[in-house]
Amino acid sequence: MYLGVSASTLRNWDRTGKLKAQRHPINGYRLYSRRGLDRVLKPLRI
Repeated sequence: MYLGVSASTLRNWDRTGKLKAQRHPINGYRLYSRRGLDRVLKPLRI
């Protein structure tokens, strides 16, 4: 787990625009870029 948050938190962030997901063309799974995850994680680092 890269960010240490649940899948539902990631979905919530996607829905609210905090984190943008790409969709896998075959199965529809959400895919998040490392850059996007780092952008969300940066303000949380102490």
